[in-house]
Amino acid sequence: MDVEKDLELDTLPDVDEIEDTGFIFEVESKSFNTSKNCADIYLQDWEFLNEEVKKDALERMEKSGWIYRDPIIYPLSKL
Repeated sequence: MDVEKDLELDTLPDVDEIEDTGFIFEVESKSFNTSKNCADIYLQDWEFLNEEVKKDALERMEKSGWIYRDPIIYPLSKL
């Protein structure tokens, strides 16, 4: 599942992990997108242990600003 989150940063951090909403995501790659004036950070794929963990995680991510495609049509907490 490809999820994204908009952040305002002065610089692109040189990190291999991103911590957010109590989770640690491993960074697969980073690139500057000059046409959109932003940076794209791709996270390594992850799996949920079970449906209860998935529901909790997606609700926390949604509250923190993560989105999947169109958040109106595809709210993370309902996937």
